[in-house]
Amino acid sequence: MSDSCDVCACLHEFDPVRGSPTQIMAQIRTSERHHGIDARLLSLKWGIGLEKARDTIKHTTQYNIRSAVLPLTRRYRTDLLSQRLKRLSTRFYTDTMFSKVGTSLRGNTCAQVFTDGNGAVFVYPMKSKSEAGNQLLKLIQQIGVPSELHRDRAPEMGGDSKFNRICRECKTRSTFTCGTST
Repeated sequence: MSDSCDVCACLHEFDPVRGSPTQIMAQIRTSERHHGIDARLLSLKWGIGLEKARDTIKHTTQYNIRSAVLPLTRRYRTDLLSQRLKRLSTRFYTDTMFSKVGTSLRGNTCAQVFTDGNGAVFVYPMKSKSEAGNQLLKLIQQIGVPSELHRDRAPEMGGDSKFNRICRECKTRSTFTCGTST
C-alpha cells in the first residue's frame, strides 16, 4: 500500500466503476477548506449509487455535520448537546405564568409552562422570570428537543439570553406571537 489513501479501508482496492484509490481521492478533494453536502460527493465517499445518496440527504437532518478537507489542521469540538438528546418533531408553546397569591414555600413566584397543544403540559417553577433558560434546558433533558417553539417576545427569552442561546444550539426554530393584547 504505497498510496497515502488510508482514509477508508475500501479505498485500497481497485474498483472498476469508481477507479483506483488515487482517482477516487482526486474526485473527492476540493480547493475549499470545507466542503458541502452533495449527492455526487456522498456517493463517491460511501461507494453508493447517486440515487441512494440523494435519498440519504433528503431523509436526514444534517444537524451534526462536522467536516473539513484533508489534511486536518484543527480539531472540531463535539456538539454533545444535540447528539445525546431525543429530537421531537412537534411544535411546543411556552409562556411565563406569575402567581397572584405570592411566593410558594420554596420561594417560587412564577413558572415556565410548556405544552404541545395536544394535552401534554410541563410546568417548571421559578424564583424569577430570568430562570426561563434553565427551565427550557430541563424540558430538553427530560422530554427532548422540540423542533419548533412558539413564544412571546419577552426579554428573558430574547436577545442574547440563555433561553435564546439554547434554542440556537439545539436548532429549535422559534416563532413568535403577533403582539400584546390590551
